[in-house]
Amino acid sequence: MLSESASDTDINSPQSLGNTALASESVMGSAVTQADEALGPVADATDPDSQGRGDVSSGGWPGGTNSTDNDSVVSFPRQAASAHPVATLQPLQEWEGHVVEIEEDEFVVRLIDLTAGHSHETEEAVIPLAEISEDDASRMAIGSIFRWVIGYRRSEEGTKTRVSQIVFRDLPRVTGDDIRKGEEWARTVAPALKR
Repeated sequence: MLSESASDTDINSPQSLGNTALASESVMGSAVTQADEALGPVADATDPDSQGRGDVSSGGWPGGTNSTDNDSVVSFPRQAASAHPVATLQPLQEWEGHVVEIEEDEFVVRLIDLTAGHSHETEEAVIPLAEISEDDASRMAIGSIFRWVIGYRRSEEGTKTRVSQIVFRDLPRVTGDDIRKGEEWARTVAPALKR
């Protein structure tokens, strides 16, 4: 049963809410103090020599054992922080293409616009040979497949630069002998697929 003073006070009034909060705080504070006394001192998690409920090896965690057997302690290696930031590339536009013609100082390509989600060639471009490395230029042939990315590169130091990067795939060349062997394999496998 409520006392006269409690029944006269609006439950939602600031005075009532303040009193309720103070009462809850004192009950919770008392419960926390009792729990701290029962569990013992709090260990410093950054101090490996610390004893108490924060020290796993002492078994001091709630529900743990007080065993000091080191065979039951599992140590996980710390992940090393990267000593240096890494360079990143944020693409703005990406194409996949293949070479259709090679001239003296440029090459013609057909492109699939990957940024737009296309799955077939939608564009053709003429690219100066100066855009690719000398190594790629010497290995390039009609039919060579490459990826072309235009975007922002952020260096290890944080410098942002707009770049155009063309990377040719290093695919093995298919020879006439490879095609002949593939056809022979297909003839031997085909009857098994017809069953």
